[in-house]
Amino acid sequence: CHIPTFAREFPTKTYWSWETAGDKEKGVVKEEVGGITVDVYNFKKGEFAWEADVTPTYMWFDGEMYWATTGEEMDSSEIIKLAAPTAAMGAEGGKIFPFKEMLGRQPFDAGNNEMVVPFLMPSGEFAADAYWKAWDWDLAATRGMAAAGSEFSGDLAWVDTVMYWPITHQVAPATEALGCTACHATDSVLDFAALGYSAEEITRLSSVPSLEEVVEEVVEEVAEEVVEEPAEDTAEEAAAETPAVVEEESNFTALAIAIAVVFLLAVITFVVTRKKQA
Repeated sequence: CHIPTFAREFPTKTYWSWETAGDKEKGVVKEEVGGITVDVYNFKKGEFAWEADVTPTYMWFDGEMYWATTGEEMDSSEIIKLAAPTAAMGAEGGKIFPFKEMLGRQPFDAGNNEMVVPFLMPSGEFAADAYWKAWDWDLAATRGMAAAGSEFSGDLAWVDTVMYWPITHQVAPATEALGCTACHATDSVLDFAALGYSAEEITRLSSVPSLEEVVEEVVEEVAEEVVEEPAEDTAEEAAAETPAVVEEESNFTALAIAIAVVFLLAVITFVVTRKKQA
């Protein structure tokens, strides 16, 4: 709730394609994003996309993360997750937490079904084989994978990847925190379906009852309770009271409680509004 958006002052990189690297003639291309000049292409690293004032991706989080490791077998038929929270709905200690989604296009060993660790920076015995020296991805993959304790099959491919990084910075002032309707609305910042909610739950969660609806519901509940709970009068007193008197007292009680509820909600609304204006 207290990180409605991130990259509010400086843009953040949200996409990185290594596949497009190597065009020395293109060199470095810069553009302005959110009032800041950034590289959108660099011949050493490829193409970038940047965004400013980004709405987080909300996911269940219990403090545990999955991180891809060298040599791990991957399924390249879909976007490969390199980092993501492991919790799901209902997990003990799980909360809906803001994440940054980072997309990429990275080298992949299609023969061994694993991510490639490329040798980039020229250094050491095989400096001439580094990508930033030879500009050869196969050579860079061979040397890089060997250094990582693996063996490159020679079948280089390119895959789409995604990483989710928990956001723990750029907390907004309390007056800028998300309100109820930021989440409980048809255009909610939360993807309820992705979070695991059913269609019925999504319908219920996608709206916030109005003040009038809340008061009406409270009045109905109070009226039902008053009718259901008989008065503790003696038989003689009960016989002496007419039905009209009982009904009048019940209506008066319900009305008094409803007025109290309306007054309380009005006070809360006034206080919240004053705090936001302060």
